[in-house]
Amino acid sequence: MIRVVQLSLLGSILSNMLLVLGCAFFCGGLVFYRKEQVFNKVHILAFFFNFKCLSGSVLSHSYYG
Repeated sequence: MIRVVQLSLLGSILSNMLLVLGCAFFCGGLVFYRKEQVFNKVHILAFFFNFKCLSGSVLSHSYYG
């Protein structure tokens, strides 16, 4: 039962992060139509570092726990 809850939390967090990222790209495309969009590399690397840490910690805890 605990494994189901852990994987459910992981799925909801990952899907929420991807939904927010997709909405940001979509809204950026609407606002900056026909313009070149510039993204800050530091913010993108921080986002994916947090994404990796979160998914790695939840997966490792559910695998070994």
